[in-house]
Amino acid sequence: MLAALSMSSRIDSLDATELSSLSTLNEELSKTGPSPISERITRRRQQLEKVAPPPAPAPPAAPLPPVVRAPAPPRSADAREYIDAANALRREKNYDAALARAEACVEMFPENATCWRVLGSVVASIAARDQSTRDQQRARAAYEKFLALAEPGDQHVPRVREILVIDDEDGQPRFAQPRPNPRPAPEPQFEPSRAVHVKVKKGASISVDVPVSLQRLAVGTPDIVDVVPEGGNRLRMTGLKPGTCHVVAWMTNGLRAMWIVEVN
Repeated sequence: MLAALSMSSRIDSLDATELSSLSTLNEELSKTGPSPISERITRRRQQLEKVAPPPAPAPPAAPLPPVVRAPAPPRSADAREYIDAANALRREKNYDAALARAEACVEMFPENATCWRVLGSVVASIAARDQSTRDQQRARAAYEKFLALAEPGDQHVPRVREILVIDDEDGQPRFAQPRPNPRPAPEPQFEPSRAVHVKVKKGASISVDVPVSLQRLAVGTPDIVDVVPEGGNRLRMTGLKPGTCHVVAWMTNGLRAMWIVEVN
């Protein structure tokens, strides 16, 4: 009560906090009868509202993160850079680096026929180097993609078709070469009576000996068994799927070695 009387004597100078406290006390006193200071409290509140400082400005919004735009796709003409680099590296026999350029070319320019032709040429060179039937099949797929995309007048179409025809002759695989071989390899003639029977489980590998250095290798059904030369006149045969496959190896002394490989 004393606090209310003290503040009521100076209502006109009270700040907002003091006026709020006095209003609360006044409401309690008004329950027993009219309060003589209610009107003065109302007037003081109105005065304070008129002179109240403007609200503090809102803090500036945090800057938005910069917009990161994806780089524009390379121009179509840029494919020539990959093509030229792959061809140059292949001529230097740096096949692994050439393969990286050719793969980047077909990935970035999948509708560019020349990219696929160069990829086929590089992979064919790797297949010939490693005597790998898997790379032979990959080179064939790249050449077929080139034929599907090439313009009818493309000067490279006849040569690529020639490679694929040679590859299909009598059903035996050939390693596709980027250039014609003036000394064609002998046709594989399989003689079952001279063949060695070997068995390998699907997903497993075995090694077989070759009497002398290997000159050429042919695998009748590459999707059944993968045959890769190893060091020391040995071949590694890996079963890919159940079936029987004929393998012929020509050696540097002119003789042949033959196997009947059964995968189960």
